[in-house]
Order: sequence, then structure tokens, then C-alpha cells
Amino acid sequence: DAHWSSETNLALMIKTADCIPCMLVHDEFICAIHAGWRGVLNEIIPKSVAQLTNRFLKNANDKQSFFNQFS
Repeated sequence: DAHWSSETNLALMIKTADCIPCMLVHDEFICAIHAGWRGVLNEIIPKSVAQLTNRFLKNANDKQSFFNQFS
């Protein structure tokens, strides 16, 4: 599962055990992804990146690395 917001001054949090916690950060949005084995198999991380890229990064010059994994 994943959730995102373009609202300012808002913190997103997820809780994991043996899953992968990922935060996607950009000037326009923040996204928190909880990637368990089912989510990884269903490509939750690349699908989230693709949706946010299509929504917020219209200019090819804006597309840059914004992925980081926290553990």
C-alpha cells in the first residue's frame, strides 16, 4: 500500500516489520510506500513512481532521481 500528498506541512508515516519502507520526496509531493512481499510482486514501488511522475513531473527536465529507501 502507498499514500501520498501534495499538501504542505504534513507528515506521512508507515510502520513496517520485515517489509520495505520507501519515501518518495519531491518539491511537489511526498509519498510513503509500505512494500511487503505481495506489494513487491505487484510492483507497488515502480507503479507509485510512474503515477507520481505522470501527475507531477510533466517536463522531462523535472524527472530526476527522487527515490530513497529507509530501513
